[in-house]
Amino acid sequence: MLWNELNFLAIESEEGKNQRQKYTLQGGKPLRFQLPESVCTDGLSEYNQITIDTNQEFAKWFRILEEYLGYQEPWKSVMNDTYMTLKLDSSTQVFDEDRRLDRDPLGLGKFQGCTIKCIVEIVGMYYFKETYGLTCRVYQILSQDAGCLFTQTDGSSVGSGEDRASHPCYGAPCAPDVCSPHAEAQ
Repeated sequence: MLWNELNFLAIESEEGKNQRQKYTLQGGKPLRFQLPESVCTDGLSEYNQITIDTNQEFAKWFRILEEYLGYQEPWKSVMNDTYMTLKLDSSTQVFDEDRRLDRDPLGLGKFQGCTIKCIVEIVGMYYFKETYGLTCRVYQILSQDAGCLFTQTDGSSVGSGEDRASHPCYGAPCAPDVCSPHAEAQ
């Protein structure tokens, strides 16, 4: 289900150890939802986390979700403005831009600058270093390299050097109206 289709009234909470909560949906289903398409800013960290740049609408919705779930002070949100930090683990399913399961080991920096779609699962609340927060784990992630592939509008590839540097999108995000073959390839 998409994030904005989540019925807050269907969320169930169970008391865990050390005043931590465990969250599920009615019927014991995992509390999972798909985030809006976002850009991964820094790539995979040494702590198996990524930070994504979402949008204002989602960021506002997520803050309302946190308030609904009820949080304890001191609280550390996974959402900072529109940037959201998510955890990947060994059970995260990674798919490439062709929607094939990617079984390669996850290396530092993976996903950096990529456009991603992901389904997250809010497992529960954690308590670490005298701070509470939500454990938001990536259940599935689909990544697509971002940026211009230096394809000219006539479909021929631009090589390196002068041709590449003279491309209208060189050094900046690809403009779909300039790089129409690139935009169609996505």
